[in-house]
Amino acid sequence: MRTRSLVPTLAVAALTACSAVGAAWEYLTTERPPYPLRALEVTSDARIDSAGVLVGSYIGSGTNAAVHLLSSDTALIAALARVRPDLAREPDLWGALARRGAVMIPTGRSLTGGAAVRVAQARVASAYGHSNVSLASIELRGSRCGWRGAQADLLLSGPLVGSRAPSLRGPIVGSLRDDTPADARDWRDPPPEPGPGLTHALLERTAADMDSVLALRLRRAALPLTPLGAPTLDPLEDIDAAEVIPVWAGQGRVRYAVALRARRQAASGETLLAATVMVWDSLGAWRQSVFAPTVLELRRGQLRPYDDAFVPVYWRRLDAVGGFGMDRDYLWLEQVGVDDGSVLWGAIEARTNGVVGAVEVGGACVG
Repeated sequence: MRTRSLVPTLAVAALTACSAVGAAWEYLTTERPPYPLRALEVTSDARIDSAGVLVGSYIGSGTNAAVHLLSSDTALIAALARVRPDLAREPDLWGALARRGAVMIPTGRSLTGGAAVRVAQARVASAYGHSNVSLASIELRGSRCGWRGAQADLLLSGPLVGSRAPSLRGPIVGSLRDDTPADARDWRDPPPEPGPGLTHALLERTAADMDSVLALRLRRAALPLTPLGAPTLDPLEDIDAAEVIPVWAGQGRVRYAVALRARRQAASGETLLAATVMVWDSLGAWRQSVFAPTVLELRRGQLRPYDDAFVPVYWRRLDAVGGFGMDRDYLWLEQVGVDDGSVLWGAIEARTNGVVGAVEVGGACVG
């Protein structure tokens, strides 16, 4: 009798366990928006491996004829400099680079038997697809600020003229690898553009989300915020401007990335510029903050930091390129720092907010 009474109890326990396992599996396999970034920082996995092969991910821009990939990685720049004996002997590498301005680094096979940097495979991603390219030259550029602002510039020649390969125009993410080259004709089909109605809805959603976050984080004296003007779709305008681009989010899904820079009037009288980058689906069910909203003060036509709780940066020139080894896109964008005048280019994996790479391309120390 006692044994029979245990049967229903065990059955209920088994069903409960199965339900818990199922719920746990659903939780683990359900896609969730990642935590937002606050700002880009110089990020790099670039290096010279033990065989003298240059590898890693790089950010740059290109034309149909050639691509420039850039790196601000000081460890990489120092490793490249050591390939040249005259630089290797310098007690102050950054001072030497600053004095010389630009220095070429030997690549490929050295005719004199000296050291040289080589690349096993160079592959670049643009908005049009992936292409295999070849390393043409490496140039190191010094900076008057020492290590800050020093750059490595990798010039890569594009596919042969007349070959049917994706265009290399515009933003580029480069991957230098030491494995077997892949097919260069890897085309990226452009995702469908949003219509005017959806574009308007995406801008409204982004503005509403941005304002709600700022209402929680701004000091009380600044609230409420009053919108000023309406953003125009322009990647190069800094004030009251926005970009809306479609991106591939995996498994054939299309989402929409929005970069917004909009003026707000604070209750305390200041004119502010609020900025953020978000990703949405067409229905608004998927809401992803790529960069947490930030706010700057706009005074006499100049942007300046406003509140220590916010990183004094904003984002523009939003674009998408095809990710390597996946059916998802990278977001490519430009970050402007208003306190130091820095300009960074960066690429972000659009689903995870993972930074693929970021390089400093402008500011008081660059150029």
